Amino acid sequence: MQGDSPYSTKNKANAIQSLFPNKLPKDFAKSFDPEQFGSDSSVSRIELLKMMSAKPEHAMDILAMWKAMFPDDDWIELFVEKINSQITLE
Repeated sequence: MQGDSPYSTKNKANAIQSLFPNKLPKDFAKSFDPEQFGSDSSVSRIELLKMMSAKPEHAMDILAMWKAMFPDDDWIELFVEKINSQITLE
């Protein structure tokens, strides 16, 4: 049942419920609420780093696109500050 996020775990529970409808309780998948477990943004952060490291010459463009696409990702502001401080130090 391990997943990349609580929501992927919920999707797996739904799939298992569909595959084995007569083996599991009817509320098996319904009893898991991913909202109770928050979201795991580490997967997103890893993907962002992969994209940036794959094309370092476009890293700042990738970061700008990410910020435009996901404006509610507050964690990215600290990331931008760290990158900018590294760039100005070098």
